[in-house]
Parts: sequence; structure tokens; C-alpha cells
Amino acid sequence: MADHEQAPGRPGDIFHHELRSTDPGATRAFLSEVFGWTFTIMDVPGADVSIFDTPGRGEGHLLAAEDGRTASVTGYVLVEDIDAAAGDIERSGGRIVVPCQEAPNMGSYLTFEAPGGPTFVAWQHARL
Repeated sequence: MADHEQAPGRPGDIFHHELRSTDPGATRAFLSEVFGWTFTIMDVPGADVSIFDTPGRGEGHLLAAEDGRTASVTGYVLVEDIDAAAGDIERSGGRIVVPCQEAPNMGSYLTFEAPGGPTFVAWQHARL
């Protein structure tokens, strides 16, 4: 996440995007050329990972799609309480795909699928 000292928005906001691409280099070049996005390639051995910023202050990360998976975009939704969000998600017809995990000094998150199939990450920022 961009700024670990301050919560990145209000609960319910999509504040971060994870892009998975079958060709991260081509995706970076396209988004830079067409929309003016800037990318910082991360030093992750054996992986093509970069962080991006958009002119409108959007941000996220770009990774290679995992073997056998298609390209995708996942929005990170800010929540006040990850446990309450998990309950709300399931009561409202969503499905928890990856249970709650901790990102040390950053927050807690879980991955869920909304009715109809889109996948999101619910994120409780450490500073919220």
C-alpha cells in the first residue's frame, strides 16, 4: 500500500488495485503510453512485480498471472473491522475465498467473491 502511516481513504472505498497480466511488460508499456501511469519495478527474485501510480492518485501493483490463470483486476476495499466485514460478506451472499491474514505493520485482509463472480480484497488498515 502506498502510505502505511495513514489510512488510505474511508471505509467502503476501493483504494488499491492488483493487476494480474499474462504479459506484465506489455501491460506496463500500454498503461504508461496511453494513460501516463508510472511504474516502479520491485526487486523480487523470480517474479515480475511492479508498483504503479496513476495521474489521479490511484495506485496498486502489477504481477504476472499465475500459471493457468487468466488476467484479472482485483480491487482492495477498505473496512473498519475485518471480522465484521467477513460476517457481512457471508450474510449477504458473498464467499470468503482466502481467510483473514495479517500483513505485519500494515493491516489485515481477506479475499472474497461477490455474487456474480468479481473478486475483491477486504482490507483493514493498521491505522484505522
